Amino acid sequence: MKTRLLIIIVAVVASVMFATIPMIGVLWWSSYDPRDDKPEPIRTPPPEPPFEKQDPITKIEVMFGSQLSNKLVPVIFTEVTNHAEELDKITIRNFELIGHSGDNIRKTWDTLPNDKRIWYDITDGDTGLDIVNHSLMPENYVIPDVMRIYKLDCGLFQTVTGESARPTTFPIKNNTKIIFAKNSQMGIYPDSNGEYSFEFASIFEHYVRFPEDSVKIISQDTRECKLIQSIAKDSGEKYTDGYYTKMTFRFY
Repeated sequence: MKTRLLIIIVAVVASVMFATIPMIGVLWWSSYDPRDDKPEPIRTPPPEPPFEKQDPITKIEVMFGSQLSNKLVPVIFTEVTNHAEELDKITIRNFELIGHSGDNIRKTWDTLPNDKRIWYDITDGDTGLDIVNHSLMPENYVIPDVMRIYKLDCGLFQTVTGESARPTTFPIKNNTKIIFAKNSQMGIYPDSNGEYSFEFASIFEHYVRFPEDSVKIISQDTRECKLIQSIAKDSGEKYTDGYYTKMTFRFY
């Protein structure tokens, strides 16, 4: 009797469940309205920020080459100017190492052989092509052999005197992104211990490079300085900062 009653109850419950499922489906489908399928509104992307023009930035690479047969090491100075697309002329200052005068020539330094010299080589940094607009250069153009002095206050009661050639301006072709201006006229000798030392100061940030994996740095002092205002006024320079490096190295 109990078994028969249980079978009846299960049958009733099953019939109720299967009867309810279609009803739920009908209720769900009856609530669907195709008009609800409206396309998502087109979202306009935010406007791009306006292009910010970047001013030209010049830095100096001081590159020491490989030793020549007489132990003389060439020094190549490259003034690297970025964001130069709108420039139609470039001013080259040709900074030099400090303290190499006629008194110590062939002792601590010397001029390079003719085949090693580089004289105002102004090129496109991407292609290596000459970018001087020679059609705008005056005939028989001569660069004056005049030295420019830059006195820098480097703190700790230290005043450094940087040296450069006279700033010289060249007309150039437009739309050049990066400009390389190279000069190399001299090299330095080692001391009796085989060590090379130099000092360099400029109104541009600079960095030093050597032949790869051939040099050991023995000492280095790098400082940010201030251009002494009386010098800036006399020279007509708009710059206020200066940079100084003193270094000793040797070849392996």
